Amino acid sequence: MRFLFIIAAILLSPALCFSATIYVPGDHSTIQDAINAAQTGDEIIVDAGTYIENIDYMGKAITLTGEHGAHFTIIDGNLSGSAASFLNGEGRDSVLDGFCLTNGSAPFGGGINCVGSSPTIINCLVRFNESDVSGGGISCVDSDPEITYCSIMGNTTSKYGGAIYCDNSSPWILCGGIKNNETLDPKEGCGGGIACIEGSAPVITNLTFYDNRASRSGGALFCMSGASPTVTNSILAEDLAPKGSEICVGNTANPSSLTISFSCIKGGRPMVVRSPGCTITQGKGMIDDDPLFVEPEHHDLHLQADSPCRNAGDNNAPGITEEDIEEDPRIANDRVDMGGDEFHLHLYHLRKIIPGDLIHIRIVGEPLTPRVTLLMDRDMIDPPKPTVFGDLYLVLPADWRSGIGSIPANGVLIYPMNVPTYWVSGEEYYFQALAGKLFSSRTKLTNLHILRVE
Repeated sequence: MRFLFIIAAILLSPALCFSATIYVPGDHSTIQDAINAAQTGDEIIVDAGTYIENIDYMGKAITLTGEHGAHFTIIDGNLSGSAASFLNGEGRDSVLDGFCLTNGSAPFGGGINCVGSSPTIINCLVRFNESDVSGGGISCVDSDPEITYCSIMGNTTSKYGGAIYCDNSSPWILCGGIKNNETLDPKEGCGGGIACIEGSAPVITNLTFYDNRASRSGGALFCMSGASPTVTNSILAEDLAPKGSEICVGNTANPSSLTISFSCIKGGRPMVVRSPGCTITQGKGMIDDDPLFVEPEHHDLHLQADSPCRNAGDNNAPGITEEDIEEDPRIANDRVDMGGDEFHLHLYHLRKIIPGDLIHIRIVGEPLTPRVTLLMDRDMIDPPKPTVFGDLYLVLPADWRSGIGSIPANGVLIYPMNVPTYWVSGEEYYFQALAGKLFSSRTKLTNLHILRVE
């Protein structure tokens, strides 16, 4: 009898309860309804679409996953609050993965608001949000979230942190992009990219800051009131502020400190301002050259082949990831690159996929690689089936284009392509490219790139 009682107790133990998978809109029509129904350890998988909501994790250790990624799974805050909130002591087991957070509006954290919490925010796009006070994109107050593989762009705030605001917080911000964010208050607008105050000590590794603007101080990064961020393997370029176009470390009454190494500050020393009593510790590997992005005016911040930021980072940087923001190996050669993207053989495109429109297929690769072949087939798989020639997809699909060009000196081949008019909205089409001669053992295969029609 005692044996049976023990068996029953084990089976009924909360620790052994099975987690559930909940689908939106299959099981619940809204994301918040799914959160309300979820239990510890559950995963909520959200189909592509725009969900006009202001979600709250309610302290639950659950995983929320955008099934088709951030470009197609959108939480629209409708200017009626933060798009997503973590307000009840959430920890790393509260995961937000693969969403676009947009059109949020709140005093703090238009896109994501964290108070007393430390969630995991991964593979997200936080864009076009606003805050009345601080943290246009993300606000961290008494919070230590991990923010990885995220792009934070086009957000605005009045005072501190166009992209991210840290108040007594030490988030890990790893392998991502901070661009086109802005502070607006002419007297208090500081930290167009990231603002750190009240003892905050964020770890910033492999970020790319570009074209952020502060109305007063610190175009890319601002520190005051005992803040002490650590920056490694990062790029700061073309940011703007009246005081410290890239970096401002201020507030003499309560000095702050910045530790930065293996990073590129375009323009060097004139782009950095330090108030008396504050300290900036520059370690090894600092450069001030143009990072040589491919087409920054079109938001293409991939590195060119001869960028000084290639193979210029620190392999032992805190929080270094296994992959870059595009899921390529984080260390493609013997040494990691600076910024969110690693120079590695890669296929990508610009612009939305709309039937009849022109898009630009781009292949990053080593300069002068001969003969690139573009493959298009919905039956392609990743990783590809091995062949006698190596790990290549050489069973050519019905639709393939041989010899679209060679990789040029800057390392990026741009191939214009008209989207077929017969492609269907919501459908996915698979692309890969071979770099090198067909049926050669030295030919390499790019990533499998999926184009989803708008």
